[in-house]
Order: sequence, then C-alpha cells, then structure tokens
Amino acid sequence: MELMKKEISIGGMSCMHCHKTVAEKLNSLDSVDSTEVSLDAKNAVIESG
Repeated sequence: MELMKKEISIGGMSCMHCHKTVAEKLNSLDSVDSTEVSLDAKNAVIESG
C-alpha cells in the first residue's frame, strides 16, 4: 500500500492541552499511522498507508 502524507492547518490551537487533544484524536483514527502536531505552526502532518 502506498504511504500517504497530508499536512493540515489547525486554526485556534493555542496551548499544550489543544496540542494533546488534537494529537490523541488524530491518532485514534483507524486509517492514521502517525501524526506530527505542531503548536507553533498550528498544523499537523498525518501519515497513512
């Protein structure tokens, strides 16, 4: 299966609690293999494959 990588913008993420919640929710999705959530850049990189 081909590895897919997607970067998404996450507006309104302003604290470590937000960061943790976003990371936990994304990682709980069945189709997501890994995530990198950046509080500074207000985005997430999601890998699935």
